[in-house]
Amino acid sequence: MGPDSSASTRSAARIHALSPVCRHMGCHVHWNDEEKTWDCPCHGGRCAGTGEVLNGLPVSGLAEAALEEEKVKRPFGVPDREPA
Repeated sequence: MGPDSSASTRSAARIHALSPVCRHMGCHVHWNDEEKTWDCPCHGGRCAGTGEVLNGLPVSGLAEAALEEEKVKRPFGVPDREPA
């Protein structure tokens, strides 16, 4: 992922758009599908899918990132816009 990319996970029908940059030293986190966490390869920091720090050196969680609405894929049957 590039510096302008965002990482995201879903929980309870909510999309969490997060910066992929660890707040400890600026390394890019990677998704750990087995543990369902964002793991930093530099110093072992680990954040929940929603961005909160679980353990390690980061003193704050992953920053929220803006989602561009046109890039969000909607589930089948969910309209792109509310009916007028």
